[in-house]
Amino acid sequence: MKQNNLCLWLRNFFGNRISHQLDPSTLASQHAANAAGIFAYGDYVDAATVPPPASDVRLIAYYQPQFHPTPENDHWWGKGFTEWRNVTRATPLFDGHYQPRSPAELGYYDLRLVDVMRRQVNLAKLYGIGGFAFHFYWFGGRRLLDEPIENYLKHPELDLPFSLCWSNENWSRSRSGSEKEILIAQDHSPGDDIALIRHLDRYFRDPRYIKIAGKPVFTVCRPDLLPDPVAILERWRHEAEKVGWPGLYIIATNAADFTAYYKYGFDALSELPPHGLKARNVEDVISMSALRENGGHVRLYEEAVHNAINTAVPEGRVHPGVMPGWDNCPRRPRDGVIYHGATPEMFGFWLQQAVERARGNPEGERLVFINAWNEWGEGAYLEPDLRFGYGFLQACREMDSVTTKKGRTIYFDPADSRGKMLKEHDGNFNPSSLLLWDMVLNEAPWNHVVDVGSNYGEMLANVQLPVGAEVTAIEPNSVIRPHLKRTLKEAGVDARFVWAAVSDSLGKARFLRDDKWSGTSRVLQPGETSEYLVEVPQVTVDSLLESTRGTLRLAMKIDVEGHEAAVLRGAQRSLERAANYSILVEIKHIPQSDQAWIFTNFDVFGLDVKSERLVCLTGISQEEIMRMIQTEEIYAQDVIIKRKGYRR
Repeated sequence: MKQNNLCLWLRNFFGNRISHQLDPSTLASQHAANAAGIFAYGDYVDAATVPPPASDVRLIAYYQPQFHPTPENDHWWGKGFTEWRNVTRATPLFDGHYQPRSPAELGYYDLRLVDVMRRQVNLAKLYGIGGFAFHFYWFGGRRLLDEPIENYLKHPELDLPFSLCWSNENWSRSRSGSEKEILIAQDHSPGDDIALIRHLDRYFRDPRYIKIAGKPVFTVCRPDLLPDPVAILERWRHEAEKVGWPGLYIIATNAADFTAYYKYGFDALSELPPHGLKARNVEDVISMSALRENGGHVRLYEEAVHNAINTAVPEGRVHPGVMPGWDNCPRRPRDGVIYHGATPEMFGFWLQQAVERARGNPEGERLVFINAWNEWGEGAYLEPDLRFGYGFLQACREMDSVTTKKGRTIYFDPADSRGKMLKEHDGNFNPSSLLLWDMVLNEAPWNHVVDVGSNYGEMLANVQLPVGAEVTAIEPNSVIRPHLKRTLKEAGVDARFVWAAVSDSLGKARFLRDDKWSGTSRVLQPGETSEYLVEVPQVTVDSLLESTRGTLRLAMKIDVEGHEAAVLRGAQRSLERAANYSILVEIKHIPQSDQAWIFTNFDVFGLDVKSERLVCLTGISQEEIMRMIQTEEIYAQDVIIKRKGYRR
């Protein structure tokens, strides 16, 4: 069908609402790219391999058990229905709308399979999630979607703590936009209140169940819907005491703007975003698909995050809540609510603020609730997807930091031994390397600064960069990407980030990623293998600088654990046309043949350890250089190289 005919057909079908709206072919292309998993490489974060240290704040992620067929769903929505049917039907509604979304490692799973839950538990523990809060469906003694939690009880090796959150709304067709059609209604009564606690007791007695001061934690999703909260909570607690518990720790969420938890006898209030979030509706100022109807909202995730952080919270015991995103268009494709622009970095920033807030609560009650682990139908999930990979999970790992003597903050993963060394040495455990780098940067008015192997960003954050220079930070290790970004942002370094390995040719590289010592992550040599091997894009310095115009004056640092000569070979065109260049090169780990090549093609300068001045090493025999290194006359790790003939 030609484009004009398609537009005419859509106008007729949707009531002539397509004028001044997006060309459907544009959204069709975006839909195809999203469904195929075609995204910018820099969005994707690889899986971690080392769990983080224990924290005094417990992260609890809400868990949606909808991903398995049930007789009720078969009857209401069609044979074999699960939430995945909604997820796969989603389509973009405006330029840049991230739909549909596809799971990565876990795939379109079936929660009847215990192996799925086993991997979910392992992932949660690997990223510092301290528990699941399973959505629990109870309607006057009738249970729905209970098979996953029953399987969880049967398998004690699924050793992640858990609690239950009663989703106490009526079950309606709200998922498809019709709240008025009730499928199963709640039927409250004193007898049902007692029956509920007797039923819950078998979960409470599981050793994995989360308790505070010995009291099982139980969350009520919609406290505003309880007909007599004071009486109901009294009955619950009385019945819990009868079966042997010291009481219950009952949490109310702030759904539907509920905040007066203390008035009705709840122990605490938990934030449940997007409830309570404030952000402007921007739908009227962007071009929307003709599929869109009135009633939906498009809000900016970043604005909502900043408003949440800066909004006063109710007094008393409040457990902060965050969400990795929100977009319920898979369930409500024509009038859903979208928080656009969610990224792991912004989510991580929000979560870190929430963790600090939680530390204001008493020990043992420091909880942060994340909405959610797997709400795929509402765009609120931590599980890896094809675009961001493990990025939102990575954001759940707390960052540690160290402030340097110059007042710059270096962020790092606390499970990384190299990060710990940075902290022990005030943000720099190689002062001679930093001295050499500072010499390079102060030598001339450079207009390009390239950092090959940026790691946590300490070599850019710890120096005064040339005013007006274009800064490029290159780092292939996606796991430490959030730390590098935050370090440079807070240091005021406006850098272009390149998430790739650098070598002498374009393509892809086999990359060894070491999560225990990030400084040894490197491109694999031919014939090498590694358990922690990932494939990353490979670029050259020439490819990165080929679009630069005018005179090139280049300062560069290369620290790539033995691959330095290949980086230099891939920079030959840039170095030939540069008016001037000076390069800090880590020479300690490279093969002797590469060292010889560098000495042959460049003038090489070492640091005299006593005088802290540069010594030209070109023309000195290899034996003499080795003697100078062994006797610590010159610094053994790094050298500065310049154009051949510079020393003259």
